[in-house]
Amino acid sequence: MRPERTLLPRIRNLDLNLLKVFNAVYNERNISRAAQTLYVSQPAVSNALRRLRELYDDPPFTRSGDGMIPTPRAQELAEQVSLSPTPCLRRLRRLEQSGVVTRYTALLDREAMGSDIYALAFVSLTRNSRAIAASFEKKTSRIPEVMEVCVITGAYDYLLSIVSQSLQAYEKLLKEKIASQDEVAGIETSIVLNQILYRTELPLSVGRSLGGRSRQGG
Repeated sequence: MRPERTLLPRIRNLDLNLLKVFNAVYNERNISRAAQTLYVSQPAVSNALRRLRELYDDPPFTRSGDGMIPTPRAQELAEQVSLSPTPCLRRLRRLEQSGVVTRYTALLDREAMGSDIYALAFVSLTRNSRAIAASFEKKTSRIPEVMEVCVITGAYDYLLSIVSQSLQAYEKLLKEKIASQDEVAGIETSIVLNQILYRTELPLSVGRSLGGRSRQGG
């Protein structure tokens, strides 16, 4: 059994920058997010973890599908420096693990990026079959300008949200990358003249928890 406070002598001589990296990875459970928090590169974070591994003869974290998981050695080090995740951060990690939070992203202004055209394309397929639908979805999902692909009810099979730099560029994309697909029978386009509202946050339904389970009434 490892004696208590065995890490303290090494902690006193530890580079504080290594502790900063350890703190960020311990809280974020992700090297990329830790690097963003510290405003350093991912290789710099990885190098710091390598130095910690060499210093303590054990890896501080192991990779898994849930991110960087602290090893017993890391937990020991965290206790020695009085480090623990905040309640808010623990709640966020639970949301990530349960699939409520799927990813983090930066929102860019479409027009500032030069995509002045925002179009809605209604697509009909030649035949309603699983193979044809799968082929169309695979091809269309590879087109960078296609922002959204939705299966819809009604007269059409799909609704595509498409951005483009100009009407000419949109027409070229439509003819060469979408209408040319063997699976496509027809396309009707509506150009968005003015986007009144664009919302990225989801409404939190009353009576439903963030974990996806209904609250029990009292």
